[in-house]
Parts: sequence; structure tokens; C-alpha cells
Amino acid sequence: MSKLELRLARLTSQLLRILQPKRASAAVDVFFLPNAVLRRSKRDYLKKDVAFVDVLAFPAPRRFPRPDRPEGYLGEIYLNEAFRRGSAKELVSMLIHGTLHLSGYRHGGKRDTIRMERQEEKLLARFRFSGQTFRFLADRR
Repeated sequence: MSKLELRLARLTSQLLRILQPKRASAAVDVFFLPNAVLRRSKRDYLKKDVAFVDVLAFPAPRRFPRPDRPEGYLGEIYLNEAFRRGSAKELVSMLIHGTLHLSGYRHGGKRDTIRMERQEEKLLARFRFSGQTFRFLADRR
């Protein structure tokens, strides 16, 4: 994992503490991949074919043993590598989106989409952005 991927994985753990306060802790791995790989994965696993894939999130199988992750492992978030060079706000938005999916949010219907978008906006409001950098305001309510 790159330094940025590690930072995003730690940030995801902080977001999960907000989303799931009753859960002691949880871990997520975050990776950047080329669009071609993400597109193939979305087509193979989700049976959807689109030209550009921004983010994919795959939950870990239930009771999957991860001795290297005693805090609990929720899954993996794959971000399009184009976000590595884009704005920090776009990157964090996609990270939040993937985190919400691992937390059980879906956007299959209108009600679910509205619920997910509201939570995305609420979490995004906890950040301050300046170009390609961001700061998370963890204690903000």
C-alpha cells in the first residue's frame, strides 16, 4: 500500500466509528486501480458495464479469518487511480461512498439513494479542502 492508501484506510476507520458507533473498531483496505481493471471487475462481479468506474467496494465474507486484523475487517475499497491526481474533494467523496457501501448503504431505489446521499453530504461536511489536500475534523458533530 502506498502512503496515500494507508492514510485513506486510517481515515476510513475514523468514518466507520462515526457510522457505526456501537462497533468497537473496524478496518478497511483501500487501493487505487486503473479504470480498465475496475471496469472489468464491475462487469464480472456486478454484471454492469460502464465506461468509467469511480469506486468499487467489496465487503469481506462473514467470519473470514484475518489474524492480521484483530479489530474486525469490513472489506476493500477500490478507487479509480484518476482520483489520485484529481481534487481532494472528489477523492474523499469517493472514499466516503465506498465506506457507506461497506456499512450497508445502497442506492438501489429512490429512498435508499436519498438516504445515502444525505449521509455522504453529512460526512463530507467534516472535511476542509485546499486543492489536493484535505483535513478531517474528527470531533465535529
